[in-house]
Amino acid sequence: MSLHPRPEVENLEICPHGGLNHAELRTMGLAPDEVLDFSVCSNPFPPPLGVREILNTVAINRYPDSEATEFRQRLSERLAIARDNILAGSGAVELIRLIALAYFRRGDSVLILEPTFGEYEVTCRIAGTEVLKQWVSLDESSTPRIEKTVNLIRQHHPRGIFICNPNNPVGQYLSQQEIEMILDTLRDGLLILDEAYIAFMDESWSSIDLISRGNVVV
Repeated sequence: MSLHPRPEVENLEICPHGGLNHAELRTMGLAPDEVLDFSVCSNPFPPPLGVREILNTVAINRYPDSEATEFRQRLSERLAIARDNILAGSGAVELIRLIALAYFRRGDSVLILEPTFGEYEVTCRIAGTEVLKQWVSLDESSTPRIEKTVNLIRQHHPRGIFICNPNNPVGQYLSQQEIEMILDTLRDGLLILDEAYIAFMDESWSSIDLISRGNVVV
């Protein structure tokens, strides 16, 4: 008898992103250094010399602090929030999947504003949730877009909603007022606010105060 993974996993479609496929580039006659990868949020410049010197002192042959205590403490001081509100992980995808594992049950519905980061849907599929999608058109002003989101929440009562803000790949950036409109409607659901690309904004607002609502993960 052969064993099979859960249907949600067996039928999963791969979400290509993050990092260049060198084999694919070779078939196109391209070298990795000739391609700019905008599917990831990374610094195109090498690290400063001071950072390199510090890295030389790190014991990379040892497992790091499993609680990331010092990192979380420094970040809590910088952001002025409690250290217990900070979770460290190995990249955004790990944290996104941990959120789904902790809060979503099979059969729950989760709303995703598209086009956006494909791992949101992959995560929801793994969790066995129903995926609701709202296609966001840049030709439409922000007010009608948010009204559609609010109406979808009222209609389906999703367990969660993923919002990439600013959004990759379209660059849309929702204001604090627009996010609060969504939160006021969501209430019993969880808002996952992905700000991986916030550093690209010339002007941005702080979402830290939203954490006190109790149903927001940033």
